[in-house]
Amino acid sequence: MRPRPVRVVCGDRQRLFGEAPTAYKRIDRVVGDLVDHALVTPILTTRPVVTYKTAEAAPRRRTPRRWAPDPVPSDR
Repeated sequence: MRPRPVRVVCGDRQRLFGEAPTAYKRIDRVVGDLVDHALVTPILTTRPVVTYKTAEAAPRRRTPRRWAPDPVPSDR
């Protein structure tokens, strides 16, 4: 069976080439290793149909948590 092409939806053409394929492991090898070590039992195989690429979100600023003592119960 011939693999079907995957449709990529991306607004920025430069983002299509921004990832290094060598940064990813081959899923068949990963699953094969897990099966060999009796950690998983595959029950189905999926294939991508559509991939969406979007602009990176601006990093969120984390506001430091302020420590506040527990309120002291009043005797009133």
